[in-house]
Amino acid sequence: MKKITESEIALFRQAVKGIKPIKYKKMEIEKQKSCVKKIVSVEEVCFEPPPFLEKIASVNAEEVLSFCRPGVQHKIFKKLKKGNFEIEAMADFHGMTVEEAWKAFQVFLDSSFFKHHRCVCIVHGKGGRGGELPILKNKINMWLRGTKGVLAFYSAMKKGGAGAVNVLLRKTKGVYELY
Repeated sequence: MKKITESEIALFRQAVKGIKPIKYKKMEIEKQKSCVKKIVSVEEVCFEPPPFLEKIASVNAEEVLSFCRPGVQHKIFKKLKKGNFEIEAMADFHGMTVEEAWKAFQVFLDSSFFKHHRCVCIVHGKGGRGGELPILKNKINMWLRGTKGVLAFYSAMKKGGAGAVNVLLRKTKGVYELY
């Protein structure tokens, strides 16, 4: 380590000559609450819906899909029901097989979370021709309920009625997980 010379000390004293310390009052700084959230990697996400979701009552072709997680404000859900959220992305699964729709569902939601979308629309079609229950509509109902990042959904009356659903997504850092 280099030793400071007398000339350097004199130069420093000349530079700070006349400077007085600043008087200050001690301030209390509040401790901030931790904002750390667990981020789940894509590898940790289980893409198979758990068995309890299979027990959700089936809906018919004309029935409205409606779901709201506990804690979502009533006025927010009402705004979703009225279709007053801006739709930031849309996916059309109409006519796909269940397997194709499941893969497309995963990709679409992952992309929507990654892009920080708050409200998206999924077109599933009404299905249920000939009095049968609509397979894809019931699967979408189950999958949305099983995705933790989905706060609420309601049939998209402005975008396809009972054949489409508006989905309100949780604010996120880009990764989602399923129950």
